[in-house]
Amino acid sequence: GYAEEVVRRTVDYGFYQLNLNKINLDVVDFNEKAVYIYEKVGFQVEGKQEQQLFIQGDYHDSLAMGLLRERYQR
Repeated sequence: GYAEEVVRRTVDYGFYQLNLNKINLDVVDFNEKAVYIYEKVGFQVEGKQEQQLFIQGDYHDSLAMGLLRERYQR
């Protein structure tokens, strides 16, 4: 879908235009669709920060995800 294509284009830009070696992101744990898309592109969960975000009256965990250029396949 469109979201996956936007993530892939952003990653392409980071690796091939900015010459980055690694791209990191944080995502709230309950955003399962985003986590699925990031994993589909190649990001891996590298850690979890418990009760990191306060959203609509509740604390939620944040997932730290990363992708190395050598593991990225377009």
